[in-house]
Order: sequence, then C-alpha cells, then structure tokens
Amino acid sequence: MSQRGLTICVLTSSFPCHPGDQVTAPFLPPFIEALQSHGVRTVVYTQGRPGDKKPVVDAPICWFPWHDSDTALSQLKPYVPTHLWSMARLGWSGKQHIVPWLREHQVDLCLAAWAVPSGYFACHAKKVLGIPYCVWALGSDIYGWAQYPVLRTFIRHILQQADGLFADGIDLSNCVHKLADRPCAFLPSVRPLIEDVPATMVEVNPTQTNFLFVGRWEKIKGIDVLIEAMKLLRHTGIAAHLYIIGKGSLKGFLEQKIHAYSLTDTVFLREDVPTATLRGYLQRCDCLVIPSRSDSIPLVFSEGLHAKIPMIVSATGDLPTLVQRFDLGYVVPPDDPVQLTQALAAFTRHRRNRIQASSSFDEAKGLFDINKATAGFLCQVEKIVHRPSSVRFP
Repeated sequence: MSQRGLTICVLTSSFPCHPGDQVTAPFLPPFIEALQSHGVRTVVYTQGRPGDKKPVVDAPICWFPWHDSDTALSQLKPYVPTHLWSMARLGWSGKQHIVPWLREHQVDLCLAAWAVPSGYFACHAKKVLGIPYCVWALGSDIYGWAQYPVLRTFIRHILQQADGLFADGIDLSNCVHKLADRPCAFLPSVRPLIEDVPATMVEVNPTQTNFLFVGRWEKIKGIDVLIEAMKLLRHTGIAAHLYIIGKGSLKGFLEQKIHAYSLTDTVFLREDVPTATLRGYLQRCDCLVIPSRSDSIPLVFSEGLHAKIPMIVSATGDLPTLVQRFDLGYVVPPDDPVQLTQALAAFTRHRRNRIQASSSFDEAKGLFDINKATAGFLCQVEKIVHRPSSVRFP
C-alpha cells in the first residue's frame, strides 16, 4: 500500500443533500466522519437529487445525473414498466460515471451502501479497475428487492463478487449469509444525536401519554397501522397524543386519515425537524413506537436507546429479540392495529408505575457504538486492501 493512506469511496443511493435532510440515510455522514477520524480519506458517489446542495461532510461528492432524480428509490417496483425503466436509467448513468470518479480520487476500496444499485456500480468498477469492494446491506435490498426472483439472482451475484459483506442487523446478516453463502458481519447504522446544541423544548401535554413515531412515512414502516391503532385507542376512551416525525409519500394519506378519524387534536405531523427538535421529542415523549411491517434495526431504535425511552415495536427483524432481551418495552405482531392498540393502552395504564432500568439501556447501547463499529469495519478493510491481488494507483 502506498504512503498516501487509505481512500474509501462510499457508494450510496441515499445521501443527505443538506444538514436538514434527516430522513435520507442520516447515519452515513457520522459514519464517514468516524472513518475520517481514523485517518481514512473518503469520497462519496451518489445520484443527483433536486434542490440546492449544502455540504454535510468534508468530503468530495459526485452527484451523477439521473433523469428521475425526484423519485424515491424505495418506491420503485420492478414489476411496473415505468419504474423498471427508471431503474435501468439509474444503473446506466451510475455505471457510466463511476470509473472516472474512482480514477480521479485514487480509491483503494469501495463501500456499496446498499447491494442495489450501489453494489452494481462497485462490481463494475472492480471488473474494470480491480478495486475491491464491500457491500453494506440495510434491509430494503435484502428483505425487499431480493424477494423478486430475477433481482435475487442479480443481488446474489453482487454479494458473491464482493470482498466483504456487512449488514446493519443481526437477522439481516444471517439472511445475507444464506443468500450469498458467505459470512456477513454486523455493522450497525448509528446516528449520534449531537449534544453540543441544547435540545429544543417542545410542547407536549404532560398529563397524557405522548407517543412518538420517527421514520419515513411509507407503508413498509407501518405508519398507517399506527394511525388505525390511534383511532381504536380513542374509541376505548383512553386519551393519548401521537407525534409523527419524518416525511414521505404517505403525507397526503396521513393528513386525510387524521382528519377523517377526527384525530387532529391528538395526532400531529412534524416534517423535516432539526436534530435538536428530534432530541426534544425523544426526551419529552413517553414511548417510542416502531410499527414496521418489515425492518432490520431501524435507525431510530439506537436513538431511542440513547434517549432511554421505552418502546413498542413490531416483531420484525431484530427488534423483538433486542426489546425482550433488554426489557425495553412491548412487542406486537406487525400489521396488526388491534394488538398495537392493546399495547398502546397497556403502556398508558402502566406508564406511571414503569421505571425503566437505566442499566438495561446502557447495556443495549453498547451494541451500537459507532467508534467500535468503525474500528471493526476498518480491521476487515485493511486485510482486504493488503491482499496481493488488490490494485493500487501510482
């Protein structure tokens, strides 16, 4: 390896455009900063998105062109012809620009976040330049796109050609292992909620139970199930408030349901809130609700651990194991508003008597230490880039 040090290119289809963009993989900038703290030079490769770009990390970024840049990749369905065409154009454009970018920055290793489409670009670069790559599976690629037979074969090929495999969930790591027939390490996605700026004092009603949802407003996150549960909860005569933080394609649907169910005085949408405001809600609310239909370990889980807020989670991915292991709250079946309502009601009845052990949260937080995770990742990366077959730029 040359004396210039290690350079890693993070390839991703989700990267924040500006500091207020809290929904688009907000854990990637802290991970890049953690890499840089270990002396690693980083560059980023991602598709262009509409709107002004403001730096979120001190690293070169290539926003390669894509005609459908205002489309959320998570909403693309491969069985819809127009969506398939958008995916094909994304793949073509990303493939065209990746090699010049890696040559310009003399990259030693690519980290594809996630298997598709970024893994496809990294796999192409390896064929052309010989640069090794790792894949970091997040869940939507393995739990979602890999369920389609043709895409499953495509994703398996990308995983098998990679020099290292990582996943941000324990169950997800096992799924990647089975799909690729190769070991896959756990690499958590973590966004430390910076405390150098005081948390915003948010308005909540301390006389009632205040539930909190943080995440994308998409069907897979189960936000519609939570709205149904809040309607049923009101019918039981239990008073509670729900704060919904995030953004997504279901905004209009949520607004319509909240109005139709006469929940405008108890359910509140908060779009694109700053980190300080998010910290305020995590501190003031009584319970974090994660009603996902399919998930690994969502980012908000580690944020909830940091805030030491009890949780109600759906039994998907690693959530039930972690919540039950550390006694963090309630677990309910996914996509079941009735049982979710029962858990909301049970928490409301017992919240004054439930004192969560601080030690259980601290113990669980140890699994999501970004510095330890980064050091473990780099330990494997060093082994990969020092292999004789790895290419080095002059």
